[in-house]
Amino acid sequence: MGFMKLKRILASRRLHVLLGIAVSAGLLIYVASTVKWGEVLFHLRHAHLWVLIPALAVFGVHYALRAYRWRFLLPPEKPAEFGALFDALMVGNFATYVLPLRAGEFVRPFLLSRYSSFSFSSCFVSVVVERFFDLSMVLAAFAVVVRYIPGLPDWTHQGVIALSTLALGIFVFMLTSALAPRLITRLIEYLSGFLPAAIRPGVHRFLTDFMRGAQVLHNPLNLTRIVLLSLLVWGSCFVLFYVFCLFFDIPPSIWIAVTVTVIIALAVAAPSAPGFLGVYQTACLAGFQLFGISAELAVAYSILTHALHFALFMSYGSFALFRRNLRLADLTQRSTS
Repeated sequence: MGFMKLKRILASRRLHVLLGIAVSAGLLIYVASTVKWGEVLFHLRHAHLWVLIPALAVFGVHYALRAYRWRFLLPPEKPAEFGALFDALMVGNFATYVLPLRAGEFVRPFLLSRYSSFSFSSCFVSVVVERFFDLSMVLAAFAVVVRYIPGLPDWTHQGVIALSTLALGIFVFMLTSALAPRLITRLIEYLSGFLPAAIRPGVHRFLTDFMRGAQVLHNPLNLTRIVLLSLLVWGSCFVLFYVFCLFFDIPPSIWIAVTVTVIIALAVAAPSAPGFLGVYQTACLAGFQLFGISAELAVAYSILTHALHFALFMSYGSFALFRRNLRLADLTQRSTS
């Protein structure tokens, strides 16, 4: 029985890997057929490389804020060292960029659990709660930015209302999970009866873990810190993509930067090859074309900024692993076993 279960898990993983590769390949073919590559190379050759200086500064601030926020998503009785939080975050991003199935989502909490007093379960649940905060922030930002995108049809206003409601609903769910866990537990047990039997245990386990992690929101001061830090995290992310626009002759507009950031954040939820290859490029293309910016300029932007993310994650992630005498392959194998 154990062997058959393992066989099914491995088959499912292979299927997800192949699906991600297929999606990335299809999107890359689409992007490649959309642009004139001579113009893309022209934009890349004439990129303003001095922008690397402010880009690196904002990049560092953004991920430092993410690491600092993570501290308040963990059980409060055992504060984590900032260095361990930052290293785990960056190594996790490195793993996501080079390994399939978003391995960084497991590597990151596993690495922190090795160099802190937290269990892997506590660290992993904190990442789940963080994702809910990020999703609510992205949806709220999208609901705002849609008003500043020119030429959108009238039905988008209904979409704005739906996204705003969803963002508010996620936030209310998080608060209710922290303040009234028994109510949410009864609701989950009732709603799980409508789910297919095959996925019911997994959904129930996920929501139970989420409620356990949401207990950190019970403290009003801690909740305030997390909300404010989430605003700063996404504000710095919008600034980063604004600074990226300065690499090229793109009209400086915070609304362009916010739109592209939000579309990328939503797009990377789709299955893809490691590092969101193809998905990232397509999201940039879609975001910039809403503002009438050429496909060639959008693709040049996507290539340069995606490569920069990869180089920074690889450089710091490799350094952090070397400093802690670890190998990414061993870390991945242990965290997913």
